[in-house]
Amino acid sequence: MIILDKIECFAKRVREKMGAAVPSDVPRGTWKNKRSGNEYNHIYQEIRENFIDGIQLTRCDMKGDLSGKDINYHVDATHMNSSQVMCINYFYKFFEHPDFEAYLLTILMSFGIEIDIKDNIRSASFEYVPNATERTSLDFYMVLESWMAISFEIKYTEHRFGLPKKDPNDPDKYKRRWNNIYKDMVKQSSHLNLGKRAFYNNYQINRNILYANSCDYVLFITPRANDSMGICRGRSYIDSLENDHIRNIYWEDLIQKTLEVVDKCDELKEYYQKFYDKYIGVL
Repeated sequence: MIILDKIECFAKRVREKMGAAVPSDVPRGTWKNKRSGNEYNHIYQEIRENFIDGIQLTRCDMKGDLSGKDINYHVDATHMNSSQVMCINYFYKFFEHPDFEAYLLTILMSFGIEIDIKDNIRSASFEYVPNATERTSLDFYMVLESWMAISFEIKYTEHRFGLPKKDPNDPDKYKRRWNNIYKDMVKQSSHLNLGKRAFYNNYQINRNILYANSCDYVLFITPRANDSMGICRGRSYIDSLENDHIRNIYWEDLIQKTLEVVDKCDELKEYYQKFYDKYIGVL
């Protein structure tokens, strides 16, 4: 119980604050949408309630046709602290109008992402799966007209980055995946040079990095306030790579810079202030 309490501390605190910030007359939902069960303050009845402007997206593609699929919402997408919905809430607004896309590129450039001032976004998608056999899903993925790609891994109240899940019915699963898939991908990687054990020690992080070419960027966005041991270890690993193309970015810094960049656009300013209030103001 002590270990669980430490893991849950940050997430529990955020869930409680998020639930308290929503008017009590807004209908609440149950765990995994069970027909009978306790209602929780931090769970909505409907997914659309979890979106800042009440619009629930259905398609993964924001621009172009990278994915061509519908968004597969997680079972906890009605939870106010859903990182999947947080990701969508942040990025999709920039694609409501062509003029808004430049704001996103300006924000990224302010964090040292080397984007040519004349470059534009060619395509962008949520839940992008670059390899159907390997099955990594990139939370948000953009390709610029210069063909430079930028991928984003989004965390909010999670206590760690993803690790291999043991399968008692297939104990050799990850040995086989290393030999058949990852070994060759690591050899061809522009950014990784490691063996099987090191690869699996930071499994989700390394899987995302595998799909980046030398000019691409892989950005991992977490709240600085999230002090969970697994998240801190993951961020330390990312920093240890000492690679300008593989970056930690903190939500607190990202939304602050976003509000500065969109300050002259009333629609975006109002929207991202609501984003701040929902996700950052409760930290």
